[in-house]
Order: sequence, then structure tokens, then C-alpha cells
Amino acid sequence: PGSILGGLLGGGNSSTYRVNVFTIGGQLQYHLYRFPKLDTYTTVRAGYNFISVIEDGANNVDFLGVDVPGFEYFAGAGARYYFTPHLAFYGEVGNSILSPFHINFGGTFRF
Repeated sequence: PGSILGGLLGGGNSSTYRVNVFTIGGQLQYHLYRFPKLDTYTTVRAGYNFISVIEDGANNVDFLGVDVPGFEYFAGAGARYYFTPHLAFYGEVGNSILSPFHINFGGTFRF
């Protein structure tokens, strides 16, 4: 690693890292259609991450690596509300290997 002054003046060593993660897995859901326009469900996902790290620049001996788990999972519950037959908004809460409390929001469009 270069000094702070050398880094500010452009004389220090620097590195950039590109982390690529490709995940393959599966998902199971159980849907409970109890109310019109509302789809409630439970979900379980599991997969495996393929990770590659590419370093560009000076070799950085202080780089500790990337802490991405190889195996990942998510278990939770969610709800999807249909504003129209083709457009919906959803939210999920649950537990994953990445965080003990996981929140996910998004939209759904059907053709």
C-alpha cells in the first residue's frame, strides 16, 4: 500500500476489484388465495453461489477477500396485491444467510 500523500498526488499504489457472483438454485412457494386481489404465500429458496474476484492494478496485500457464502437460503412469507389483473406489488419478510431479518419489495407484471 502507498502512503496517503502518495495516493493524493497520484504516486501511490492502487487496486480495483471486480467481484462476480453467479447463483443457481430453486424456490418453493405455497400460495393462500383467501382474499380477492391478494395473494399471500410462504417461500423457501436455496442455491449455490459461484464467486470470482478479479484484481486490477497493484497487488494489495491488505485485501482480505470477499465474504460471500457459497450456499445461500431464504425462508419467509410474502404478499402480492394486484392493482389490475396484470400489475401487482409485493413484499416479503424472512430470514436468510445474508441477514437475520430480510425485507424484499418489488413489482410483478403479467403478460
